[in-house]
Amino acid sequence: LLGALGDARAEQLVLEQLRHPDARTRREVMAALERFPSAGALDALGVGLLDDAAIVRLRAVAALVPRGAVAVKLLAPLLDAESDREVLYASIAALGSIGGPEAVQLLIRAANGETQHAKRRTAAYRLQACAALAQIRTPQAMAAVQGLRDDRDREVREGAMRLVAQAARRGTTAVRAMADA
Repeated sequence: LLGALGDARAEQLVLEQLRHPDARTRREVMAALERFPSAGALDALGVGLLDDAAIVRLRAVAALVPRGAVAVKLLAPLLDAESDREVLYASIAALGSIGGPEAVQLLIRAANGETQHAKRRTAAYRLQACAALAQIRTPQAMAAVQGLRDDRDREVREGAMRLVAQAARRGTTAVRAMADA
């Protein structure tokens, strides 16, 4: 309710609940912060990404998507550090929704399995990144997905082929392609 008000006093009241002992309340704080365009609200969403409760982190990820390119810097560390698979995959999907050159580079690294963590080299993780790249559909993103058609992992190869075929049926968008230039 306070998020709908959108004024500075309402924002302050929401921010005061950031350390509430109940994770469900902190999750709702993240939802409310999505409606405030201030730098303080953005910083608080960054704090939400570090919360102990996965439901709070998950909601913080969702709240960052409308922020666009500025959210990419906050989401990037999750690709290497996030322990909860649902939050990790939501972060990858968020990067795909945001798009842009920086998100594409992060997703290409993820799709190629370029990480120190064995969990981040699994076919499921890599396919999530491929799907996010296919959602962005810029020439660079699609070239990365097409390159995975020759991957050493059969599951990744087949998934990349499916994504390329689906994208070919939809075509690319000029708006997204211009963002990559």
